[in-house]
Amino acid sequence: MDALNTGKLGLNNGGCFADVTADGGPSGLTFPARTTVTETGVVFPDGTPLNIGEEFAFGGGYSGDLVLGECGRPGEALLVQSWGFQP
Repeated sequence: MDALNTGKLGLNNGGCFADVTADGGPSGLTFPARTTVTETGVVFPDGTPLNIGEEFAFGGGYSGDLVLGECGRPGEALLVQSWGFQP
């Protein structure tokens, strides 16, 4: 992964998926096409599950042109393009 980020999958105040940082602040996340939302988290297109509360490593970039509605203003959510569990 080029730009490695680490965090914990959580929810923000709007009930949207977010990376919960060490200081407890959520940062919005968007996921690639074919990601499935489950009752406990998400399943990535390659079949890798990630549950709320699990720590993970991910790469991607800010999605400046996506309209996220209550999930955040444009440019605030990170578009996850690669993923894995923290080493």
